[in-house]
Amino acid sequence: MSPERLTGNIKPEEVEMGKQADIWSIGVIIYLLFVGRLPFKGETCREIYENIKKCELKFSGSKWARVPDSAKALLAEMLCDDPIGRIDAASAVNHPFFQEVGQDPGVDTGVSEGAEPIKREAVIGKSIQRLLSKL
Repeated sequence: MSPERLTGNIKPEEVEMGKQADIWSIGVIIYLLFVGRLPFKGETCREIYENIKKCELKFSGSKWARVPDSAKALLAEMLCDDPIGRIDAASAVNHPFFQEVGQDPGVDTGVSEGAEPIKREAVIGKSIQRLLSKL
């Protein structure tokens, strides 16, 4: 759930709530694909909601060491707590991360260890691009 949905601190006329919340959700899914866990932890729903509101992303650890900086930058822009400052779908589709994956399908993004890297990143990257382009 996006921070603006939790806090209610933004008026619907200020931003296209649905699309920006969708960008957030896709960012959460991409994060999960990269490291196999959700970006905001907690023992209870309340703790998870509080951590979502804080929106403190961490890209540290061995799993993140294999993820390209461009992917981390995209995630930081997608998981921005301010929906007005969050990347929009058109910009996300054209983000450098997708250019890297498109030019070098063998780039190791760390997604789903054990899958064939050359095909895996290209397929996931193109799928995410198609999804973003429909927003």
